[in-house]
Amino acid sequence: MRQLLQRCLVCAMLVGIGSMSILGVSPAQEAKKESTPTTAPETKKGATPVPGNETVIRGQLPPYWGKLGLSDEQKQKIYQIQFKFNSEISRLEAQVKELRAKRDQEMRSVLTEEQKKRLEELLLKKIK
Repeated sequence: MRQLLQRCLVCAMLVGIGSMSILGVSPAQEAKKESTPTTAPETKKGATPVPGNETVIRGQLPPYWGKLGLSDEQKQKIYQIQFKFNSEISRLEAQVKELRAKRDQEMRSVLTEEQKKRLEELLLKKIK
């Protein structure tokens, strides 16, 4: 039973590491991504509305965009664009994650039991 749990842990880690390395995403970037609105735009309490826009959407500008001297109106438009695309991006990222897991499972099915054991040893050594 313990070996099964170890195998599951190793597989899950491989999928996660593989996903991040292929996409070129570091854990720090993952944290940034999660802070952008994906379901519904949040509004700032007590914020001054942009002319022609009653609600102020809160979001996060891409790296270095904060140094461009954007107006409040430009920031709001950027946050709205981010919101518009984030749900589709999240759906596609989940699909990619699922495909990678299937790919990894099929690749492992090619290995002999001895090779699978050796791969687990190598991966566990890498984790430590």
